Amino acid sequence: MVSAKPLDDLDYKGWTGGCNRVTSPYASSVFLGWAMASAIALVVTGVLPIISWFATYRFSLSSAICIGIFAAVIVALCGVSYFEIVGSRTYQIPTKADFHASLLPLICIPVVLSLGAGLFKWKDDNWKLSRGAYMFIIIVLLLLLGAISAIIVTIKPWAIGAAFLLVLLLLVLAIGVIHYWASNNFYLTRIQILLVCFLAFLSALAAFLVGWFQGKYSSLVLRC
Repeated sequence: MVSAKPLDDLDYKGWTGGCNRVTSPYASSVFLGWAMASAIALVVTGVLPIISWFATYRFSLSSAICIGIFAAVIVALCGVSYFEIVGSRTYQIPTKADFHASLLPLICIPVVLSLGAGLFKWKDDNWKLSRGAYMFIIIVLLLLLGAISAIIVTIKPWAIGAAFLLVLLLLVLAIGVIHYWASNNFYLTRIQILLVCFLAFLSALAAFLVGWFQGKYSSLVLRC
């Protein structure tokens, strides 16, 4: 995102210094400082309610305040950055990179926190998938599916979205294997281990074929 094309081919005012210097606004000190400050606030306000919940199993007023601040900061980070960067351009033309730079943090940051909370809840329940763990895992999968759908729709090389779908499939496979392994007293037979390895190999082979076909398709398009 920092040095992606065609961002470097567009003019910006007030973000990167002089008017003759054309660089990406995502590499400017204004955006990086705003992003770092927001990241610190998101880490603090996102982790504290999780720690408080697992320590007391109660949803306190301070946790509600932290969640409210977290939501406000992440919306401000994505929304304000999008409008300010688009408005800083000479012709104020949004690009797909602007859309992804504002959408992906809005989805991926809650995904990381939900996944961490779900895994910790899973471990806290002696590796048994309770309702809480199911809820966190479903939230993670739905958010990832939404992000992947947005990438597939907006990015022209469909292979990128397909690769993310394979990553999501591997995540589901890993959760299923860990659940079965933990529920079976942390034991897998040789056949089960071979089956898991075979499924992982199929996923890797599918990722390789997606990249290979996309490369051949791109070369054919360039020749035409």
